[in-house]
Amino acid sequence: PMRFKQTHTSGSARRGEISFDVSNTVLPTPAYLVATRRGGVPCLTPDLLANSAPHAPLPLQFSLWELLEQPGVEVLARYNQHTPAGKPQGLRGFFNLGASPIILTIRPASRPLPSIPSTDQCLVDDTPSGRRKVTLQDFKSLVKEVRPDAVLGFHSLPAPNASDKRRAQTTHQNERWWAELQGEATPPLFYPLPCGQLPDPVPTASGYAITYFGSGETPSEQLSHLLSLATLPPAACRLVCNMDDPLSLLTCVGAGVDVVDGDYPIRQALAGFALVFAFEIVEGTEVLLNLRDPSHTTDASPLCPSCPCDTCTHHTRAYLCHLLNTHEMTGDALLVQHNLHHYTRYLHHIRTAIETNTWAEFQAIIRDQFRTA
Repeated sequence: PMRFKQTHTSGSARRGEISFDVSNTVLPTPAYLVATRRGGVPCLTPDLLANSAPHAPLPLQFSLWELLEQPGVEVLARYNQHTPAGKPQGLRGFFNLGASPIILTIRPASRPLPSIPSTDQCLVDDTPSGRRKVTLQDFKSLVKEVRPDAVLGFHSLPAPNASDKRRAQTTHQNERWWAELQGEATPPLFYPLPCGQLPDPVPTASGYAITYFGSGETPSEQLSHLLSLATLPPAACRLVCNMDDPLSLLTCVGAGVDVVDGDYPIRQALAGFALVFAFEIVEGTEVLLNLRDPSHTTDASPLCPSCPCDTCTHHTRAYLCHLLNTHEMTGDALLVQHNLHHYTRYLHHIRTAIETNTWAEFQAIIRDQFRTA
């Protein structure tokens, strides 16, 4: 149901396609998996979300913890039971998500680490409605009603300061849960690799996912873990969670990663920053624009002159500065739409650079901008 096909390479970076049967879509890779919050992308309705991805379907990440809170398994089950014929079931129909591929993960991008250690039988965490336990059966029930294109396997994460014994226990626990899932009729599964540690032997899976870096690794150690993904089966998709700022994304793609998830462009938008870095050599370009700065009060230029998104086409920096400083929600919506559009264009240029074997030159252009900004 999830098939990866590699089409081009440039060094360790690879260009390919993922075919999903549930949504009947083909996702070009490298791709950016947009992390949702409480069932949606902040500030955007489904039609505005679709306009933010002109080059490819926009894949969406939903987390187990947030979906269990709302809408919950029971609500989704009632929806699926009463869905009219011809209308999509599961989360796709419930939130009217169109053709966007849906990938279900465990933790939300905004809270990559649990606040409470898991037990041998379940995951434990503090949620907005209080402390909650989630068992493997809870996970299976949610997957059945969500009907995603792919799922990150049920797993626990070791604490950053966990002992070697505790890490070994977590690994054994995750392997036991994985073995249980293998006997079920589930959607395609990503095998979880907490902190990038590869097991020996490596289990067969539709994909592999590095779920968390946080054990005090240096950047060189993180890169070493990323490069170890090249030893995995080439026909499997490779996912990395939460390394999604522009430079980390370059590092991941350069190591052969196919999908990176996170909410970087949304976080920047909600903080009042527009992404304006260029995809070619431009003298004196900026990378982030603080639109709350009073210096934009009378600036009639667009956010990014080369950007064709609705925000840049129809609105000025002065108007967005006014909206943000008067706390109008329209300002957040316009900025989220621009930042997502800019990031999807960024991924499009990354794919083009790999296809045309100009990957090294493209990396240099982006890194030089952030170095001098």
